[in-house]
Amino acid sequence: MPALEACIGITYVVADLSMNDAMVGAMLKLTHQIGDYRGAQGDNIAKVWGETYRLLAERAIAQGDLDSELDADVVGILLQQLTAGVHIVAVGTETMDQMATRMERAWYFLLPSLVPPEKLSYFREFAARRLRRYVVT
Repeated sequence: MPALEACIGITYVVADLSMNDAMVGAMLKLTHQIGDYRGAQGDNIAKVWGETYRLLAERAIAQGDLDSELDADVVGILLQQLTAGVHIVAVGTETMDQMATRMERAWYFLLPSLVPPEKLSYFREFAARRLRRYVVT
């Protein structure tokens, strides 16, 4: 799977699990509110996610799916912030059922700043197809 498709897919998996698995939703909410229970010991989930997004951004740049002028570190943090931000807003506004739809809208508006113009419509369609996996209309 191309790296940018993996990045998009991961955000929807997080949305789906947050909406449909009470334990995952609670874990994410607690992690955002009070941090990791281990403190400085062990793997920090936020750091692991950030590194995963950074590596995927690096691969997507190499694959030509992200603009070659982009910095993988910056894109990795941006994608982590996108995922966490959509989750935090959904929790805070008690609209978890809209999380996947909001994720698609975020991708719709973010993609023009990330992908080469000739790939924009493909990745917007890809994000919309992923949404249909999680939202029944």
